[in-house]
Amino acid sequence: MLAVLALALTLNCQASYPEVTPSPVMPSGQPAYDWHRHHERHVAHLAHLHRLHVEHERDRSTVFILPVVNPGHGGFPPGIYSCHDLEVLWVAAGGRPSAAFLAAEIAEAESGGNSLATGPAGERGLWQINPVNGALSVYDPLGNARAAVIISSDGTDWLAWTTYVHGLYAGRC
Repeated sequence: MLAVLALALTLNCQASYPEVTPSPVMPSGQPAYDWHRHHERHVAHLAHLHRLHVEHERDRSTVFILPVVNPGHGGFPPGIYSCHDLEVLWVAAGGRPSAAFLAAEIAEAESGGNSLATGPAGERGLWQINPVNGALSVYDPLGNARAAVIISSDGTDWLAWTTYVHGLYAGRC
């Protein structure tokens, strides 16, 4: 009888005082959820997202820094402009994006993309703005593009450009 009592007390003690370390298996037979591992994965994921965000911000700020080569020219320095550059310039000057391709072709036909081009009648810049237009006739690429936007009524009336009237712009870009 003493042995049975000792065995009952032993079983009762084990039932009353479970192990201090958690069991990897729940009483239902399912594996216990490892909250520590979950937390580690979550912290690693947050660190990864932070790195991506920092890289994105660095890349995004680079986009805004690179074009500003010469702030005196609104970020568009004098030089030779490609068709793509002319389209970007047109939109930066306030022109409609839908007219940018045609505007680039006309500028390419007028000046060959050279922002310092001068025509036989004193026309200036990429879109060869005639001096009769006063202060609009400038070599500054952004100012010249703004003049083209104004004179062409935002790309809806190109009759002031002979390259347009004679179809010499087609296929330039």
